[in-house]
Amino acid sequence: MNLGPGRITEKLENLRKNLEFLMQPSMQFLNAHSERVEAFHRAGVVHCFSWNFPVIFVVTANSETFAALLLSDPFTKSPSPYRMKIDHEKAFEAFERAFGQPPSSVRSGIFDLPPRTRFLAISSSESWLKKSLLQESIKGTKFVSFAQRMDEETFRKIELLNGAQVTELVHATIDDDGLHLAVTAPKSLPESHKALLSEMAKVIREKMGLKPSKLSKLPNLERSILAVFTVRLEDLFDIDPWELARSFERKLTAGYEAFLKGVERS
Repeated sequence: MNLGPGRITEKLENLRKNLEFLMQPSMQFLNAHSERVEAFHRAGVVHCFSWNFPVIFVVTANSETFAALLLSDPFTKSPSPYRMKIDHEKAFEAFERAFGQPPSSVRSGIFDLPPRTRFLAISSSESWLKKSLLQESIKGTKFVSFAQRMDEETFRKIELLNGAQVTELVHATIDDDGLHLAVTAPKSLPESHKALLSEMAKVIREKMGLKPSKLSKLPNLERSILAVFTVRLEDLFDIDPWELARSFERKLTAGYEAFLKGVERS
């Protein structure tokens, strides 16, 4: 049973088949720790591959399997206390046959399922997936079920936006809290004007009804940041993030130019 963009679920299906050799050792490892793992019936061994987004292959306590593309690495969200050693070379080869390129790394460990991050696509045993979707509908959570709405158009947005320069001044990154858009200072901006432009950016953000981000900086972004605002992941299905960024930049540029003209006249 699959959820998410077809071009990704096809790769995930192939990955599940290619990694079947991990089922038996994963079950042995899981059972060896059964007395020390809380809520063992919800546990599973997660093999996490680093790709454009994290890709996982999971063997559950009930000997079911699924493969999924995630928004965040589960090892960074909730480190596993029980780490498993696997044949990296064989796992890399299996991944490359499914995805057309090798991963940069793979880590394995026991987790409570499902990982607490948004699923962008999943290929799973039908029983595990249906049970997970039912549980999330009762609890009101959206981890696995997020993949139900993930179509090709929205997934393409996420692919293109993550870590991208959206406009001349706006840069983006994506995590489970949303799409974070960082407004940077123009390279020619005098240091004495940065506080002013930062305040302008705050006013524009509020007028546009945008929420401030929890992030104060973005990964691998060296430029001076004036403001960071967040777009909910659910809103990506309906909006054009590029136009939103362009609109913000136009308003900021126009406001700053009006300020400079006022200074010239005074």
